[in-house]
Amino acid sequence: MLLHFFAYLARGALINWWRTLVPADAHGGRRG
Repeated sequence: MLLHFFAYLARGALINWWRTLVPADAHGGRRG
């Protein structure tokens, strides 16, 4: 469904935004 696609994009955008606030080092240097 298209809604799931938009939810996927929103989730990806939110993760990218969160990474700008919290460095990867704060998460143990996890990638992806």
